[in-house]
Amino acid sequence: MKRIWILTVGWCLVIGYPSFALPETMGSVAQYDAVMTIHESTLNKFLSAIGSISSTGNFNNGATPYSWVVTNPKITISEVGATFTADALVKSGPISYKTIAKGNVDIGYEPTRNMINIKIKKASFEVAMDLLGNKIHITDVDISSYYKPQFEFSGPQPMQSQVIIPLPDKTKKTVEVRSVVKKILVDEGKIWVGSSIEFRTVSPSALATHSADTRL
Repeated sequence: MKRIWILTVGWCLVIGYPSFALPETMGSVAQYDAVMTIHESTLNKFLSAIGSISSTGNFNNGATPYSWVVTNPKITISEVGATFTADALVKSGPISYKTIAKGNVDIGYEPTRNMINIKIKKASFEVAMDLLGNKIHITDVDISSYYKPQFEFSGPQPMQSQVIIPLPDKTKKTVEVRSVVKKILVDEGKIWVGSSIEFRTVSPSALATHSADTRL
């Protein structure tokens, strides 16, 4: 009787020829064991869930108060990177105007945690007033702190770190499994992550040492 061992990998396991095409700069799909994508629409669903953000402030020793409301936050991913924008409505007394909050988005990877981080950097808009036809700068409002914690996505990862295989002589062979991200690429509307799955046979002595260390 034949035994069939199934290795489950999170996200998308690429076998043979997938139904999607990688960007040319990502290289051939054959060089990756697993490929995952993070769509900008997923990030924007989170921003939509936060909803509008508002606050107040004042200048001229408190003599002139102002308020602002930020709506429609959005992350846009393109081949050159990721940016953040939002609509801002500023009011000061009888005067109100609309402006755009702008910021950059950092995309990074932590190998030790196998974690893809997406963080909105400083995203600010200007608060100004009109004085006799002249634009007077009051302050810049940074709203990036309202969109924390940063987004975190686990990279393509096997569901188990070890596969134990019983052998005919009653012994067992242990194979360790781990995922290594090879490349992260930003493309139009999405982030591509390509990784390889590595397998390593563990000797019984190494297992015994690992168990002893764990007990300590």
